[in-house]
Amino acid sequence: MTTENNAPEPTAEPTAAELAELRAEIKFLREQVAVQEVASHQASTKERGTWWRTALATFLIVLACLMAPLSVFSVWAKGEVTDTSRYVATVAPLAANPDVQEAVTTRITQEIFKYIDVETLTTELVSTIASNRNLTPTQQAALQALTGPVTSGIESFTESTINKVVTSQAFADAWTQANYIAHNQIVALLSGDDTGAISVDNDEVTLDLGDVVTQVKNQLVAQGFTIAEKIPVIDTQIVLFQSDQIGKLQMAYSALDAMGFWLPIAVIVVGLLGVVAAKNRRRAFVGFGIGLFLSMAAIAVGLTIGRAVYLSSLPPTVDKDAATAVYDAFALFLQSGIQAGAVMGIVLALAGLLIGPSRLSVAIRGLAVKGAQMCQHGLERVGASMVTAREFAAAQATSIRIVITVLAAAFVLIQQYKTVSLIIWTTVVLLVALFVVQVFASGVDEDGKAIKPTPLTPDEAESADQDATEKEPTPVG
Repeated sequence: MTTENNAPEPTAEPTAAELAELRAEIKFLREQVAVQEVASHQASTKERGTWWRTALATFLIVLACLMAPLSVFSVWAKGEVTDTSRYVATVAPLAANPDVQEAVTTRITQEIFKYIDVETLTTELVSTIASNRNLTPTQQAALQALTGPVTSGIESFTESTINKVVTSQAFADAWTQANYIAHNQIVALLSGDDTGAISVDNDEVTLDLGDVVTQVKNQLVAQGFTIAEKIPVIDTQIVLFQSDQIGKLQMAYSALDAMGFWLPIAVIVVGLLGVVAAKNRRRAFVGFGIGLFLSMAAIAVGLTIGRAVYLSSLPPTVDKDAATAVYDAFALFLQSGIQAGAVMGIVLALAGLLIGPSRLSVAIRGLAVKGAQMCQHGLERVGASMVTAREFAAAQATSIRIVITVLAAAFVLIQQYKTVSLIIWTTVVLLVALFVVQVFASGVDEDGKAIKPTPLTPDEAESADQDATEKEPTPVG
């Protein structure tokens, strides 16, 4: 009795590259299983006597999130005080703002007419003309009726001339240059020295416009309005900011200026210490990112509410539209810092989620590993095996990843101004660098040796040549 052997014929042995790819996938799957086992163990059992770690981690992370808004404000305050270019970039656009131009024009016009009583001068002029002419009562009445229109015409002419000066490019250039010069005086103002063009009086921050008045006076005289020569040298001021807490703000601002560099670093350090102290560090990392985002959202809401409260509390003597323009100009870079902090929180939270054991996270990391393996195989095909570099990268992969991540974080922290583009591009560069590390670490066996492609035997080479010949198209004709 014979038994027919239906077993499949043995196939060709896998190549070295295929074995390397299988080993890498097995290693990756083992790592993911280990991560899931640790996560399951932590979820199902609670270690006794470690409650203090949870309390400490929670305290440090919450403290870091509470410090974050203060750090954003301190960076903004330090920039406005110490960086002349940034300060001028804040205030220079105000010269072209219609509300500010209107406020400046109105303020200078009012100041000029304090010293030139146009209505009295017009009345005296009309009376003089009437007394030196033999006019009938009707003619005298008609002449007297011109007093109002002449007065309005002179006032309109003066205000129009002032407006031309204020809205000219020359005024914008002078405004910018004056703010460059005044920047040091702002520093003196915040330190309590209120001498100079910008000063504090009656809880108001004011800007002296005496030079602008002089320009207007000269232009009026040049256009034939010689009576403007009577305008004396005066200190015309426009209110930039009003508060009954300026003294306290000066003290707080000095402290914030000192913390402008170190406070953002302290926020990250305290937050990471909280992550290290936590039992589940990945969840703590995600929590830190979410908390940072929420703290930025809170300060953004506070800034909006503060704007409304400030504008509603302005005294009647302050031009509300101009004050709004000034507030928004100074809040612009503060808003940029808030947005950068929110994006940083999102990046940290996503990073914590991607290193987790969820199916989506594992799938994303698996795609990255397979992509790195494909890149490595492509390098081998073009002869760029780089055996030494691959073996070193595989042996030190974890350390290299940590160093690259720390360098990326340090690069962001040492920048005086954190912006959304800075956070995003640094994150992109970091991900590219980590992917390159993974490419070099691919194709290495368990002993840390780079797997080289196995050369074909003569029989395999001949078989390959025959297969290639059979696949070639038959010439037509």
